[in-house]
Amino acid sequence: MNVLGRTNLEYIRWLVSKETQISEVYFREYQYPAALPGTPPALRDKLFSLKRREFLKIGDLETRMEELAKNRNIGIESLVRSGRHKFHIPMMDFSLPKNTNSIRLLKKVFGGLISKRFPKGVFFETDNSYHYVGKNLISVHEFIEFLHWSLIATYRKGRKLHENIVDVPFVGYSLIKRSACLRITSYPEKDYLPKAVLLI
Repeated sequence: MNVLGRTNLEYIRWLVSKETQISEVYFREYQYPAALPGTPPALRDKLFSLKRREFLKIGDLETRMEELAKNRNIGIESLVRSGRHKFHIPMMDFSLPKNTNSIRLLKKVFGGLISKRFPKGVFFETDNSYHYVGKNLISVHEFIEFLHWSLIATYRKGRKLHENIVDVPFVGYSLIKRSACLRITSYPEKDYLPKAVLLI
């Protein structure tokens, strides 16, 4: 599949179709904003799952997305099931603003650090910043390592020696929930879905 320009949902559908051992995919319906800084994950989150064939068949998920109440969003969880076993799709959210310098930093710093240890993947441009989705599954243990290594992806900014590239609260919530989540619906009154802009 030609990935560039595709939405993150289109990409993850392709990934699930390629990873034939996946039997179930998880999603999270949540309030927007999901949580204020420094607060626990939202209590009104609704976790649900779709069987592989339901997810790959376009229509079921889209209907659920169209019927969302205002200020509600659906995100896809990193967690997937294969029979009795659980795996993760590597996912990350970034704090960098959208510009060419940020793309350079993502490729050099995050890409350089992560691609040596985990499956390579795709960067998606969002409303304000960027997301990352890997192209192969990793184990539950590797997922926790992925989150830890992501926090080390830093760069020098002025006199600060360690400016984080990743969205630190996103990593914190992912460690609390033991799963990451990336939005696949557009925010209220916005019509922009994350689209692939860079492969590593």
